[in-house]
Amino acid sequence: MGQGDGWEGVENEESRAEAAFQGVPGCGWSTEREELVRHLSSGERVFYCGFDPTARSLHLGNLLSIMGLLHAALDGHYAVALIGGATGHVGDPSGRNSERDPLSSDALFENAISIDLSLQTIFQNASDMAKETDAERPELCDHLKLVNNVAWYERMSVLDFMVKVGKHARMHTMLGKDSVKSRLAQPEGMSYAEFSYQLFQGWDFVELNQRYLCTIQLGGSDQWGNMLAGIELLRKCQDVQGHAITLPLMTTAAGVKFGKSMGNAIWLNEDMTSPYQLYQFLFNTDDADCAKLLRALTFLPLDHINNIVADHTAAPEKREAQRVLAEQVLRLVHGNEGLERAQNVTKVLHSGGSLAQLDEGDLLAVGIVP
Repeated sequence: MGQGDGWEGVENEESRAEAAFQGVPGCGWSTEREELVRHLSSGERVFYCGFDPTARSLHLGNLLSIMGLLHAALDGHYAVALIGGATGHVGDPSGRNSERDPLSSDALFENAISIDLSLQTIFQNASDMAKETDAERPELCDHLKLVNNVAWYERMSVLDFMVKVGKHARMHTMLGKDSVKSRLAQPEGMSYAEFSYQLFQGWDFVELNQRYLCTIQLGGSDQWGNMLAGIELLRKCQDVQGHAITLPLMTTAAGVKFGKSMGNAIWLNEDMTSPYQLYQFLFNTDDADCAKLLRALTFLPLDHINNIVADHTAAPEKREAQRVLAEQVLRLVHGNEGLERAQNVTKVLHSGGSLAQLDEGDLLAVGIVP
């Protein structure tokens, strides 16, 4: 499959009638939707989404992009989770009002390892959940791959980058990106490193196409400018039509984006946000957000979600929609064992159970020193 190591048997002959994102609401497209559907229906495609290791853990806001990769794999396509071990040194300026504090190489390396392990766990949990509904389903993890962009940037000099990438960039296009214009309007302006980030992300797309025949990039709607840079570079360097699918940003009921830069991150690593804390956060979801989050963060059939929402609307005090949401997300992120732990802590703290039922980690997670 293309250059370098890849999956066996990724071909473009098998017809597929279903697009990969019927389960993910609120998507945007870089091309006409009909063109993207034709691309998806004409064979097995390769998607990717990038995650820079600027913290030890991904957060709940990242889970929607992870769900996008999983939906692609569940529909028979292939998906790459790209960890930005190299681009994390620069830092994506999208959606930010100021430059990120730089991290050391050691910190980025440790963060990348942590995120890699977390994604492996989520992928395996998703595979186990898929097997429950279809025991004959091929192993989902065979359709998922983890890659770090250090693999190509560690051997690329500045001169190489300028020759391979810089010569294709046009200043008026780069300056026209919303992420650039908003930062240039700030008193401190924007560093050249951040300004160049869109080229690094664009080159990732080219490398993934060369290595794995990747043609579709996923990302949050704030990534739109960077994703278009990738499509342009792919066209100029490979003469390949790329596609971008934007996913809606997760926000609070007040419209505030979830994420570490906003200071309200709900982490996916259990040593930063315990299973109990994640369960309680989801169980306390605003009624108005339940339908949206059930569609975005679970694999439940849409008709089943509609029934849950209808029952919840009739008796909101039972919090049935929140319970289902919390259970499904906990199983995906922390597995059945994590869900059971969260439920045990909930029972002890809210239903008069005994603290003796909890282990030391669960006690510490709720602020009780054993």
